[in-house]
Amino acid sequence: MEVFHGYLTRKLEKLYEINDNLYVIVDALMSDSRWDVKFLGMQIMIEGLALGAFGTLRKMTREPLLKDILKFVITDEARHVCARVLTAVGGTPIVLDDRELTATISIGFCPKSLNPGDVDPDWEQLVHLADLCLYAAKQGGRNQAVGILDAAVLAPHAIAAADADLKQAAAATGKFTSP
Repeated sequence: MEVFHGYLTRKLEKLYEINDNLYVIVDALMSDSRWDVKFLGMQIMIEGLALGAFGTLRKMTREPLLKDILKFVITDEARHVCARVLTAVGGTPIVLDDRELTATISIGFCPKSLNPGDVDPDWEQLVHLADLCLYAAKQGGRNQAVGILDAAVLAPHAIAAADADLKQAAAATGKFTSP
């Protein structure tokens, strides 16, 4: 973390302050009495901030090696966030009528770029892509995460092909209805 802080402040001359919204989130996490909520919440928040910073840096840099390294770092961080959420939900029993139930989760994600000038699909299309990923995660079994890391690179024909693949899989298995 210190290395990236030095890179951002010295080389790129960027300083990212904690804004009011971020302060509210940190305050809510730290005020919670449950240690696991604090621990998981802070991990997810920090990794989410890192994903945003790495994504911005990747879009801004003209250094091909750094761009490639950041692509792999972003992919790895996204997997870490999903793994932590899957572990937290899967590891938290729910007590109902004196019985302990095990919760499971399926995650589908498709982030929207926050970088000016990026051309993402519209919000409705992004939600549809996240739904496709969610259905793919459900088909993979319990406690699965499937996502698209960069929707801006998807051409309309690739989105249509993914949609058709899901519909075909749903029809073949009979497990899911088409989104």
